[in-house]
Amino acid sequence: MSNKRIDKYDQYIKGNMSEEEMDQFTEDIVTEHYEEEALKAELRKEVAFHYERMEKELQNPNISTPTNKEITPTSNTTVSGGQVVSMNNRSRILQVLSLGIAATLLVGLIGYFMLPNLTNTPSIVEAKIAEHYTNINVTRSIVKGVPQAILEKREQAFGHYKNKNYQAAIPLFKEILTSPSGNEEDQYFLGLSYLHNKQEVEAAGIFKTLLQENKTPRKDEVSWCLSLALLSAGKCTQATPYLTDMTQWDGNKRMRTYAQNAQELLDLVAKEGCPSK
Repeated sequence: MSNKRIDKYDQYIKGNMSEEEMDQFTEDIVTEHYEEEALKAELRKEVAFHYERMEKELQNPNISTPTNKEITPTSNTTVSGGQVVSMNNRSRILQVLSLGIAATLLVGLIGYFMLPNLTNTPSIVEAKIAEHYTNINVTRSIVKGVPQAILEKREQAFGHYKNKNYQAAIPLFKEILTSPSGNEEDQYFLGLSYLHNKQEVEAAGIFKTLLQENKTPRKDEVSWCLSLALLSAGKCTQATPYLTDMTQWDGNKRMRTYAQNAQELLDLVAKEGCPSK
């Protein structure tokens, strides 16, 4: 994958594209997928053609059977097993064999370099989920009466989160949660760290716990993040009830936005299928 393509993915995931650019990028992903599949199919067809041609040449060589006359080898003939084989014919056979081998190697190289890109190319649903990742509310609340050591560790954890070093943030949030000063906000950001670190199952577990214990004022945000985590983990059946419930939300502007986004994801999954994991 080229650096330019990687930059495009980075801009897309970070939300540094206009809506028109995002739509075009999503369309390009799908188009490139089918173009690469068509190229590989054409190369396989080419290999099959050359092998078939090679087999015909080998089965029906231009070989003349010697008579009682003495055979005098020339620069264009060779004697092998009592037969005279045309050197021109041998050259053709070797040429076809070389073409077949070259085509096979080409398909192998194309597969080696293209298949990882196809595997890493997100589906339309995955691209839309990644787009929503950038819109998650990360506003922090001010907590008073917390020991200085916990405050420092919390700042360190949030610093890692802000710098997208989620792997470093996770153990710090977990450590904070083992202390009496750990709260739902630490738990929420632990879930977000798991989510961004592609540990969707762990993230879903955190968000479910927050909802079940009913101890978060961020119920709408947590429900939304839980849905994204389940979809990213390929658990669309589990995500559907949460998304369906959200489509009925009607209140402030933020809740109506969640309702619209939930309906959009439900429609996409119904049309494109669930992301595979």
